[in-house]
Formats: sequence, C-alpha cells, structure tokens
Amino acid sequence: DKMDTKNLYYFQIVFEEGNIRTAAQKLYISPQGLGKVIKGLEIELDCQLFTRTKSGMIPTESGIYLYEKSRKVLQDIQEMKRQIYKMNRGSDELQIGFANGTLKVIAFEKLFEFINSRSKFTIGWSESENDKVISQLEKGTLDYGFVTSTIKSPYLEQIVVASIPIVLLVYEGHPFWNLEYASIEMIEKEDMVMMNEQFHIYYDFVQMCHIKGYVPQIRAKTMDGDTLYRLCKQKIGVAVCPAFPQTNYQGLKAIPFKEPYYWRIYGTWLKKHHDSKVVEIFKQFFAK
Repeated sequence: DKMDTKNLYYFQIVFEEGNIRTAAQKLYISPQGLGKVIKGLEIELDCQLFTRTKSGMIPTESGIYLYEKSRKVLQDIQEMKRQIYKMNRGSDELQIGFANGTLKVIAFEKLFEFINSRSKFTIGWSESENDKVISQLEKGTLDYGFVTSTIKSPYLEQIVVASIPIVLLVYEGHPFWNLEYASIEMIEKEDMVMMNEQFHIYYDFVQMCHIKGYVPQIRAKTMDGDTLYRLCKQKIGVAVCPAFPQTNYQGLKAIPFKEPYYWRIYGTWLKKHHDSKVVEIFKQFFAK
C-alpha cells in the first residue's frame, strides 16, 4: 500500500491533540473513522504509533519519529504545490497572515501602501487565531505572519516588529482609580475580564499570575476589544489589555504596570523563504 499524505496529516493532528475525539472534531470526521486511519498507518508501518490510555493517545518512539519526519514531508509537498502554482500563474505571490488583534497595531495604511506599490505581485492577507497563523506558516500556506508568541521551531524565523505596553483598565470609582502604577500582585483578589483563549495575551497573563503564586479570578472572557471595555465599564471587573494607539477608553482609566509587561508582535516566516524575493522585499518594507 502507498502511504496517503492525507492520512499523515490526520496522524499529525492526533499527535498534537493527544486525543482521538478532539482531533476528529478538528478534522470534521468521526472518531471511529480517524481511529481506523491511525490503525491503518500502524499496520502499514508494522509498528505501534500510540499507546492508548484513558487520558489520551501517548506517542511511542516510532510515533515521535514519524511526526517529525512527516511534518517536513508535508511542508515540502505543500511548498512544491505552491511553487508550481506560482510558475503557472507567472507572477510572484505573497500570502500574509495576521493573528487576532495585530491589525490594531500593524497599520492598514502601511499594508495597503505595500500592496498598491507592488502591482506585479499577487498579494493576499487574512486574519485568524494566533495558533492557526503559526500552523499555516509551518505548512507553507502563508509566506509571512504577524503573530503574538515566540515560536520554538526549526522551520521558522522571527523578529519583533511591535511592542505594546500592557495596562490595567479600571472603571471610575474603583479603589485603584487614583493610582499612578499597578502591579500583578495587587490584582490577586480582583474580579477580572479578559480577552479569551484565542488571544495569546490570555495565556501570558495567567502564566504571570501563576509565577506570582495565585490563580486570577477571571469572571468574563470575550473575543472583542470593545466588549472588553464595556464589561469593565459595567463593573464586571478590571481588565488587562494592550495599550493600543489612539484608543479612547471613555470613562475608563489605563494604569501602566510597574513590571516591564509588553504585548509583542513578531514578524514570522519560513527559513527556506530566505531566497524568496517577494518575502525579502516585504520584510525590508516593514522594517523601515
């Protein structure tokens, strides 16, 4: 039997999720069907790829090896398809990905200036969750991404393109209203409102609280910045968010933290794109 690249992709998702059911939901197939795919791979390779436990799928040594090798194989196949597509189109193509929230910092005007000044290039862009942008970069379906987390990957390179201070938002009448500075320790007992798990700032904040020795009291989460401000105004809790430029908080006060606390945006690209003319031109343009 010939190994199906789609089955390799399914295997990778099971490996990353560590659970057949959650992987199947992500792939929009049944857990039974996905289980058959994994079993078929094990029969074809004559080895066990996972140890099945009540808590999930634990990869074996063979499973870990296949994961590392198959990632490279699928990336190369995706890149090959894109290069052939570009050759047939007869033009240079650039696909850019923005993690949620980054477009509040990376100016539309600058992006459109680049698009309008490079008419010979085919340029597309999209906005999605931070992890999805990273996944698309690794697979080669994006050429350049603006993400909000550092990445330990042998395939990707990054530079910091923006660094925005994190502030504490409080509503008028709150005991912190007249403070000049805030600290992570002082909000231990406070009710909090936060951007949700689609935003990396959520995980960064929770981790910082854990380092300080407590679990934050998060009462509400949202995926929209304006909703975050409204929740704070309604006194559901104080909020932690980036101090986006030109933001009118209207009745809220943004208090800076004493600690060096920043929300950083990283320009990210595949290492093998170092010889891509359009990626290099884009990198230099945004480095100005």
